[in-house]
Amino acid sequence: MAIIHHYKGNDGTSEKKRKQSKFIKFLTGILLVYAFGYFVYIKHIAGIFVPDRDVDPVTGKERIRRRPERHVSKHTKQKTTPRDAALEGHFTLIDIAVEDEGLLARIPGKRYNAIGTFCKIEWKKQQENPSTVPMFKDLQAQSFMCEGTQVEVDLFDLAQDARAYDASFNDPDVFTGKKSVVLPVEPAGLVFHETRCGSTLTANLLAAFSPDHSRVYSESPPPVHALRACSDRPCDPDKHTQLIKDVFYLMGRTLRVDRPQHVFYKIQSIGTMDIDKFTSVFPNTPWVYLYRDSVEVMMSHFKDAAAQTLNKKGKKRLPVCARNYVRPMNRQPRTTQKILQKHDKTMENIEVAEYCAAHLAALSLAAIDEHKKTGMGRFINYNQLPEIAWDRILPEFFDINPISDGMIENMKQVAGVYSKGRNSKANQVWQEDATNKHNRATPQVIAAAHEFLSDIYDQMENLSKS
Repeated sequence: MAIIHHYKGNDGTSEKKRKQSKFIKFLTGILLVYAFGYFVYIKHIAGIFVPDRDVDPVTGKERIRRRPERHVSKHTKQKTTPRDAALEGHFTLIDIAVEDEGLLARIPGKRYNAIGTFCKIEWKKQQENPSTVPMFKDLQAQSFMCEGTQVEVDLFDLAQDARAYDASFNDPDVFTGKKSVVLPVEPAGLVFHETRCGSTLTANLLAAFSPDHSRVYSESPPPVHALRACSDRPCDPDKHTQLIKDVFYLMGRTLRVDRPQHVFYKIQSIGTMDIDKFTSVFPNTPWVYLYRDSVEVMMSHFKDAAAQTLNKKGKKRLPVCARNYVRPMNRQPRTTQKILQKHDKTMENIEVAEYCAAHLAALSLAAIDEHKKTGMGRFINYNQLPEIAWDRILPEFFDINPISDGMIENMKQVAGVYSKGRNSKANQVWQEDATNKHNRATPQVIAAAHEFLSDIYDQMENLSKS
């Protein structure tokens, strides 16, 4: 009978297990290192290389890549919400909507009911070339992240929270090199205007003199909506004042690290009718009022002969200066009524050209009345531009000094191109147009300008010399 002996020996299995164990440990280590490196890259590095926008290779459409409202707050260490992005100064106030009864006295305290709309605005475009984004609507349209980041919030609540948030950085030393710190900036100066009189050029000059230190809201909706909020609704004056304060506070907040910062506002021409609302809230803030030869202004509104002879039954589009032409007398602005009554005109017997002239006179009269009442404000004729910007507006009227040769050169470059350099006019050399306007002026326009605007123009000429 055969005996089978079993010997304890190494058949290779243990060695295989040891190798497998080492490989698993090695692989696990590699995965852990990879995971850690991936986390660090995504968290701290990847965003550096992600553009704000690019083209989707699948659809071929432009897409937003960076969403600042989804970042983690450096202060709370919590994932931010769209409201947080507005609170922390990443988003800009682009519009407000006041409820019909949002300014009534029965609402407790200083609270009012209004919604503010915020989004991500690419202010760098204004820094690079203000003439290509001459109006805030142009800047907003070219801010490709705006549409995808819009958020609506209670304006009163956000304004109060923003003040508390900003107050947490009351140590001036904390501003140094910290881009996430919000600095609230009071209005450095306002530009009111007759319309079509060089106000856009002036806004561009204010934006260009020191691009890293200046920002201009050129006819942005919130200020004029706030100033005119009581024009067509019952209104408590204290709540209206709070609304105006909050709008300018929120729009004056900046994350820029360069100091000082100057924030300017060019108000829509119709906002001049409510210039007293601004000065009552900001009595010490300087402002200027721009005007121009009356016929030249009117001819900027009347681009064709048909519009110049349009009557109430006409079907052609009214010029901008005659937008309120169809309104009855009791719905006309106060100074418009004053001008019409002075010239024995009613809304039933006034032609479009006459109304346009009366409207322009009313705008200027509102500025003149405010100047007489407060002594504030300076009047600037179009023909004084652009030199008066660096000779008097900035250093004297707005008290911004010193104005260096480099700043003046920046402004001269902007002054040499079309102020509304959209599309094909971008960076094109500006050509004088006053002569052409006078050559095209019809007898109706000339007569209307003389009847309604000559006296007002003479008053502003006298004031401009002071």
